[in-house]
Amino acid sequence: MKGFTQNSLLAVMLTTHAARRKQPLKSAKWIHDMKTVRSCGIRRSDSVLLITALVVSVICGCGKPPMRQVTGTVTLNGKLVEHCKVGFFPDVTEFNPDRHGYGFGVTDATGKFTIQHPQGEKGIWSGDYKVTFTLWVDNKGKALPMETKPSEVEGGVKNLFPLAYEEPSTTPESVSVGSGENSFNFSIAAPAAGG
Repeated sequence: MKGFTQNSLLAVMLTTHAARRKQPLKSAKWIHDMKTVRSCGIRRSDSVLLITALVVSVICGCGKPPMRQVTGTVTLNGKLVEHCKVGFFPDVTEFNPDRHGYGFGVTDATGKFTIQHPQGEKGIWSGDYKVTFTLWVDNKGKALPMETKPSEVEGGVKNLFPLAYEEPSTTPESVSVGSGENSFNFSIAAPAAGG
């Protein structure tokens, strides 16, 4: 159904029906005029069928693209990391929320993450993405809970990942998400503290 609008689908159905009955359509404004539809010889039961088909086409054909499952692991200086927030942002010059998805995940104790759309669905849409990494720790080196804002922590915080990995515009990591398996393993090196 991709590429069909509601009106074009109805037009094809009505034209096909009129051709079967060997009656041409009377005018171009028949989509808005049920009287014209009836004048083409379409019975009430056929009208119900056409309306049902139209409703189904609206539900199925006008939805968003399918979500693609995205998983992976993150290592920092050769070690799997826990509590790292991984962000997938569309690699486009102009963001359009109807065409470009984005998502986030958090690594578990084994360094594994699963990307989830902000509205709760697991996965993201197919496309090219820039990938960001943050692992905020307090001044004692303890990871911040995910709901904590770094700016609200007394004593300061530090991102264990290099600054470049924090923003979509500066991160060197990028991936393409497609219809197949989307498992990505990121290995990032950070300079030693004080270095």
